Amino acid sequence: MRTNTLICPAFMKNRSALAQKEKQVLGRHFTLEFYDCKKSKILSLKKIERIFLDAVLVSGETALKKSFNYLEEKGINGVITTSCTDFSIHGWAEYNYVTVDIFTCSAFFNINEITKKLENSLHSQNSILSINENRGIISSNAVKYVTPNGADNEHENSSSWEEQFQRADAWGLSSSIDIYDCDPELIKNADAIKYFVYELCDLIEMKRFGECNVVYFGENEKVAGYSMTQLIETSLILAHFANESNTVYLDVFSCKSYQPEVVSTFAQKFFKGKRTKLQVNIRQ
Repeated sequence: MRTNTLICPAFMKNRSALAQKEKQVLGRHFTLEFYDCKKSKILSLKKIERIFLDAVLVSGETALKKSFNYLEEKGINGVITTSCTDFSIHGWAEYNYVTVDIFTCSAFFNINEITKKLENSLHSQNSILSINENRGIISSNAVKYVTPNGADNEHENSSSWEEQFQRADAWGLSSSIDIYDCDPELIKNADAIKYFVYELCDLIEMKRFGECNVVYFGENEKVAGYSMTQLIETSLILAHFANESNTVYLDVFSCKSYQPEVVSTFAQKFFKGKRTKLQVNIRQ
């Protein structure tokens, strides 16, 4: 399966190569949310501007225009544009919270590097990639209409997934949750992993079928760690725990609806992760 190819005006000379790709997208849209940030960072216009200009450099681009505003002891907002990417920033000092909206048509934009850079610069204790979507999928020389498949695409509440599930007369609901910078002692503990599964099933009212299976794999250090499977009467919960990066890759599939945001929040708290990425698909 080929990955999506991003189109940017700077790369128009490569159009003949891009045309050979199976699928193309005009851009990508991300929103990042940073919690428990250092208040002094949000209240300093000079510091926040420097933080985001440095993040732009990490993305491999150069700022063309920038505009930041100080909001009288409340926080800041700002915009940075490059040749291929727009950054929109809003910060609330009262809540130690910063949100970033990014649209890019760059083929080389690495959202994980940007997230890590901003997390460290803002001294954020918890960050979430709340939107990760393709924009403008090209098919047969036209832009194809698509239905959202990302998490919380329009800041919908948890019940919206239930509504979409019922409206689509769907067969199942699938959520993929990546949890970064977890507590290594927890992800390397088979008993802790089993306890997490039992608590999760109770929380989302899924009836377990058989025992939780936790097995250690890993001749290759990059993938070394536990893998977990738990059958449920409505399908399956599985996860992989990466020792090298302290990352949890959790998947829940069920033909009975549930609230993906509840799963994501519980898993992040249980494994003491610093940030998560949640993607949800309604399966028909």
